[in-house]
Amino acid sequence: MHRSFDALSRAVEHDFRYVRFRHSFRSGPNVLGAVDEVFGRPEAFAGLSADAVRTVHEPLPDAAAGVVEIWDTTKPADKREIEAWDAPFDELTETSPQVRLATKIARNVKCWMKQGARAGDVLVLVRQRGPLFEAIIRALKDLQVPVAGADRLVLTEHIAVMDLMVLADAALVAR
Repeated sequence: MHRSFDALSRAVEHDFRYVRFRHSFRSGPNVLGAVDEVFGRPEAFAGLSADAVRTVHEPLPDAAAGVVEIWDTTKPADKREIEAWDAPFDELTETSPQVRLATKIARNVKCWMKQGARAGDVLVLVRQRGPLFEAIIRALKDLQVPVAGADRLVLTEHIAVMDLMVLADAALVAR
């Protein structure tokens, strides 16, 4: 996009200055370091942007360190024979990988809370809302961990909306 903005700026005889934004306001050094490590190889960062450069993030000086854990893949259990009329149509079973992973996540969060973390200190990211998302919320609620479920998210507190509001503020200040 910076190339497009540069071309548009030149078309109206306006100087364009590209400033690389490396600071993260969301994560600390451990999380950002893990992201940069994952996307450190050319085959990993090639599709991230048109520039084809490795990611480099800088945490804010007062950012909490954060924790990165890498778990083994949760694989499906051996299938058992079931009769057609016993098969659940849209319900996950307790032995499904999604439910087992959700239970593991919830137990870990509960453990962290016993060690002093607050529920608001933990952010569980999922690729999309679906069976895993629902299973995580259910598992957290089963363990009585306070959770902002899908029905209780405040739009202006969603990270994407907050990012857009900050961008709008920056754009207004830059004028």
